[in-house]
Amino acid sequence: IVTAGFPMKAIIIRSLLLTVAASLAAWALSVTYMNTKPKIDAYAEQEARRARKELLPEASEFKPVTIGEQEYFVGYDEKGKRVGVCIKTKTRGYSGPIEMLMGLNMKGETTGLKILQQNETPGLGYRISEDWFIKQFIKLKAEDLSFRKEDPKGKIEAITAATISSRAVLEGAKKLFSLYGDFLGYLRKIEILKYVRDGTYTGEG
Repeated sequence: IVTAGFPMKAIIIRSLLLTVAASLAAWALSVTYMNTKPKIDAYAEQEARRARKELLPEASEFKPVTIGEQEYFVGYDEKGKRVGVCIKTKTRGYSGPIEMLMGLNMKGETTGLKILQQNETPGLGYRISEDWFIKQFIKLKAEDLSFRKEDPKGKIEAITAATISSRAVLEGAKKLFSLYGDFLGYLRKIEILKYVRDGTYTGEG
């Protein structure tokens, strides 16, 4: 009970009680997060595997490779032949980041695109996840990545009234092709190293 003679004491007690309550709430949230995080991570990994398989159906196995700070998932068929790679990136949309995954075969063609996460405007930019838009990114080469209305060679139709979101996906796809180029450079390097014997080499001049 708070009396008129001890207002400061009442304020201190109330502050302490609020602090304790806040600490207990934070602890409860932390425990809940720690208990649910493994399940969330497991579900996310399951969805990622499913997405990679959809983009590269020929692959029976995926092996992760890190080049610089970028992770690649290289797909192999049942005979161990490399059939393509899945690469993930983020691009900036109208309402925030857009996370996307693209598959490419060893001929340098896209095998598909998936929007993993986005927060674009419902009814407008959010339509970048619709099948008709995503399916435009199948069997494309780097030179095909432009809007039809801007380039006669372009293969992509932008979403009406959502040009920013459409362009964000387009730019993300271009970035993924650039990363694919880095991947090919990595493959060339390891192929060359197969024929280089161990030892110390010095240059001339």
